Amino acid sequence: NMTDEGTLRKAHREGATRNWGQVRMSTLVGCFCCLEVMPSESIVEYCFERDGDRTAICARCGTDSVLGDAGDFPVDAEFLGAMNMYWFS
Repeated sequence: NMTDEGTLRKAHREGATRNWGQVRMSTLVGCFCCLEVMPSESIVEYCFERDGDRTAICARCGTDSVLGDAGDFPVDAEFLGAMNMYWFS
């Protein structure tokens, strides 16, 4: 089940963190904070993690809550909504 707690936690850990490379390989990205889906080229900001890797920042809302479609998780309204409810409610 894509919307169970384990999957939502895994998506945050593996999809939304240290994801700069994955975002660059994606066609579309989705933000589970503002729920916007946009072309991956829209993402131009990132933050550095302690290990030097980079995490993408949403071009619309400025939050580090971006998933790329090159990853293992969907960037559709249903999954982004489930992520939003879990992480921001």
